[in-house]
Amino acid sequence: MIFKRLVYVLGFLLFIWHHQGYAQDCTCKIANEQYIDSLINVGDSLKFYQTIEQLKQSKNIVCAAIAYDYEINFWSTKLQFEKVLELIKKQEKFIGALECKEQLNVHTLVNYTWYYKITSNYEMLSYYGFRALKSAEDFKEKELELEACKYLLSMFILQNQDDKITEYITRGENIIKSLPPSFKLATHYNWLGFNKEQIFFQTKNEKVLDTMIFIAEKAITIARQYNDMLNITNAFRIKETAHYHNQEYNLSSQNSDSILYYARLISSPKNIAPLFINKAWNLVELKKNMDARMIIDSIIYYNDQNFKPNIQTANVYFEISQLYEEIHEKELAFDYFKKYNNLKDSLFSMERSEKINELEQKYFKEKNEKKIQQLSWQRKLFIFGILLSAFLITSLLFLYQRQKLKHKTKILETEQRLNRARMNPHFFFNALSSFQYFILKDDNKETLASNLSKFSHIMRETLESTYKEFVTIEQEITFLEEYLSLQQIRIPNQFDYTIQYDESMPIDELQIPSMILQPFIENSIEHGFKGIEYKGKISIYFFQEEKDIIIKIQDNGKGLTETINKAEDHISRANQIIKERIYLLNLKLKTRAHFNIENNKKDKGVNVSITLPELYDN
Repeated sequence: MIFKRLVYVLGFLLFIWHHQGYAQDCTCKIANEQYIDSLINVGDSLKFYQTIEQLKQSKNIVCAAIAYDYEINFWSTKLQFEKVLELIKKQEKFIGALECKEQLNVHTLVNYTWYYKITSNYEMLSYYGFRALKSAEDFKEKELELEACKYLLSMFILQNQDDKITEYITRGENIIKSLPPSFKLATHYNWLGFNKEQIFFQTKNEKVLDTMIFIAEKAITIARQYNDMLNITNAFRIKETAHYHNQEYNLSSQNSDSILYYARLISSPKNIAPLFINKAWNLVELKKNMDARMIIDSIIYYNDQNFKPNIQTANVYFEISQLYEEIHEKELAFDYFKKYNNLKDSLFSMERSEKINELEQKYFKEKNEKKIQQLSWQRKLFIFGILLSAFLITSLLFLYQRQKLKHKTKILETEQRLNRARMNPHFFFNALSSFQYFILKDDNKETLASNLSKFSHIMRETLESTYKEFVTIEQEITFLEEYLSLQQIRIPNQFDYTIQYDESMPIDELQIPSMILQPFIENSIEHGFKGIEYKGKISIYFFQEEKDIIIKIQDNGKGLTETINKAEDHISRANQIIKERIYLLNLKLKTRAHFNIENNKKDKGVNVSITLPELYDN
């Protein structure tokens, strides 16, 4: 009898232990993630939703909560952002009723972070991203911690926060190294490889390129185990990029061939036209213009075969135009640039029309619903409802226009900052005040006429620099001489200047970005020489070194530390403007332009060194 009771007690304790363990298990072990991902990639809606329904109907309610993750991913690939947000809210509500809600809520936080990334709402991305990161770290959800880290990194890259970019790439790398083997590792290593390029842009350290190749090889090894052609293709893209930056164009070209080979084996629908673009640029670098011409034909063929009126197609047209320009096919370059502009304008009109149609459909839907509900109501109340609906539609249209304008402003933000900062307006005001002095003196008419001519030329160059991306060194020297001579009139006897160049340089042919030196020179005059008790001096020297143009600017002012304390905003803004211009130059021309500013180590003042690519006006 005692033995029997003991058996019952042990059985009851095992039952309680089993159910407590089940309630505390916040994982879903029946989901085949690789299979679900493959269904998303090939766009098989029927099999995908059959699988999702099985997860939702399973006894493990955690699987039903995580099934929303896959649904959200599925609709994200189709760019159905309203559906994505609807599903995130449903998941949030569903998880809120579970025992594991605190641990599972990290899925919702990561999904909100992803949503606000793809909709470019960086304030909300930051809000949810840091919450997701903290929650994933607390619950040791390494995969979700990595996802949050990826989304926050994309925000820091857009904001040019170099220190944060390095920090979050390193953090992501440490998480990846701690993950157990799985088919996802190839994707994670490819993410790491692509973002190591950001560190290379910051440091110009060629060892980073070797690291990118090493990471890509690891991704290829893992991806081959799972027959994952997409990640094999992406890994070869990383290798191609690294060799290109290292100016190993033959190796880069070979990797382009591998990209094209594996891309054709990817099972999901694809337009491989963009993948030919890097191959074409490699051939251009190798001076194989005829081969590049054949690759351009392939780009056009595949792009036309898979034509869709979207931003990717527009970008392909732009690249084709640039490639034709490089191989001296001017007429074809112009034709494809026109196609690029026309499609870009068309996309804007289509997007606007689609939004208006969407609002119109919402309007009629609301109108019909109200009509059904108000059949027994008095006619006046019905009319009031219609007027209210019309007002709401008008408000939505207004908000839509504001959103479009805001989006367009973001796109043009860098260009606007550059244009606004071409020249300090105080210079123009003070120069005109100086001319007033000459006007009042009858014996200075010739000087006045000469200086007015210089002033008008400076104004014209400043305005034209908004549209003119490059000028010859000869034009830049002429501009600087006129600018500095007018500054000497404005603040007489405060400084001297010299402008020198290597006489072997073809200064009438070599080009540099317009107005790129003026902000540094202005800083020397306005801040470096301010309050000094001796005469300032600015020395400017142009020379060539291998295939680079080097420009040195040196002054004998107060130096960088004191200058920054007194005019921090102005100098930071000038440095940021030059940094952005050089970044855009490198991005467009695939060059390694850079600049450095530091105190003179042997004497007073500041040294500026600018390295630019060797560009000719043809």
